[in-house]
Amino acid sequence: YNNQTMNNSSTIKMQLPLHPTEMLHKHYPEETRDNTDATTCASESSTRTDSATTSKKTQKVSSFFTKLFSRMAKKRDDQTQTKKVADNRDWQLQINPQIQIEKCSALPITQTPMFQPMSAKQKPPSNTTQALPPAIVIPAKYSTPMITKVFTNVRLKYHIDSQPIGRGHSGIVRKCMNRQTQKWYAIKSIKKSKVKNATVLITEIDILLNVSHPSIIRLVDVAEDHKYVHIITELCTGGELFDRIVAQPEGRFTEVDSIKMIRSVLDAVAYCHRKNITHRDLKPENFLYQTEEEDSPIKIIDFGLSTREEGVLEARVGTAYYIAPEVLGRCYGRSCDIWSVGVIAYILLCGYPPFYGDDNEEIFERVKRGVFDFPRREWDSISGEAKDFICCLLQLDPAKRPSAEEALRH
Repeated sequence: YNNQTMNNSSTIKMQLPLHPTEMLHKHYPEETRDNTDATTCASESSTRTDSATTSKKTQKVSSFFTKLFSRMAKKRDDQTQTKKVADNRDWQLQINPQIQIEKCSALPITQTPMFQPMSAKQKPPSNTTQALPPAIVIPAKYSTPMITKVFTNVRLKYHIDSQPIGRGHSGIVRKCMNRQTQKWYAIKSIKKSKVKNATVLITEIDILLNVSHPSIIRLVDVAEDHKYVHIITELCTGGELFDRIVAQPEGRFTEVDSIKMIRSVLDAVAYCHRKNITHRDLKPENFLYQTEEEDSPIKIIDFGLSTREEGVLEARVGTAYYIAPEVLGRCYGRSCDIWSVGVIAYILLCGYPPFYGDDNEEIFERVKRGVFDFPRREWDSISGEAKDFICCLLQLDPAKRPSAEEALRH
């Protein structure tokens, strides 16, 4: 008999020997073992004289095995009942879309189940109100800190495609379909065990909940289970701006196309700044085309490093090629986003960044100096107005840079 228990999937093996004599040697008392063996193994002639004794021994052995099998059957039934209770609890956790979470230790298999329905013979006290069943409790191995404060089974509402369409440092992005409306969205699943600072994720969700702009990705829904936080947004199928730049025949956009994109970016940045949002990580990889059409609008998709803090910011965050010099000095404000837009504009027009190096340290040194040029090969065909626009955005002194709204009027 192999009986599966519910305690960490450990297995208790109870093996019956093939021959009754072996079981007798293992379980029967020593003083009766030799006589019984003789009764079992001796020849017929020698056993006839002891038929009465043999009969008594056989009855005792039969009684022993009856009790043994009875104990084994009872233990198996108890374990089966325990497994049914645990399976029922797991099933409720899977199908119930919203369950209140409480942190607790895993229940041992010998403990009474958390909630037992009242039998027909039991009646609640006449002068009291019948209590509701307690909230379902998640075992300790699943009880991670809640971020959204609501436990949801995301697969009840959405069908999730198994094929990833994108990967990031915080999670995997897949397509999902609302089962009721049949509409497709993008779902980013972030593993909670990899979230070092839950405040960052909470801030990103809060920002997406409070923005509405044609050039910013639209948040549709948020779900959380014991392992992941799922962020459901509108689906953009046109790919990253970075990939579009690389795919251009000359590795860069025309000035006319670049102007359209920078205008959309600046409009979204101005909107964010009016709502006290500093993005801090604007780069071509964080912009998606809504469709595969050439004139498709682009959208900012990642607010993982964004903040709504006011005043002087000190956290050193961002990406090497696009980070502003004052961010490296840990004393900056919203104008750091303007610097990043200037770097993006430079790349759109020539196909490479204004500040480059073999490693981050070399790039940072060039950014701190703020010295760049316009090589003739790529920039001879670019207008003086475009070059002047980039120089305005890439000024070392943040106070001399235009605001996003001022840059739109350049």
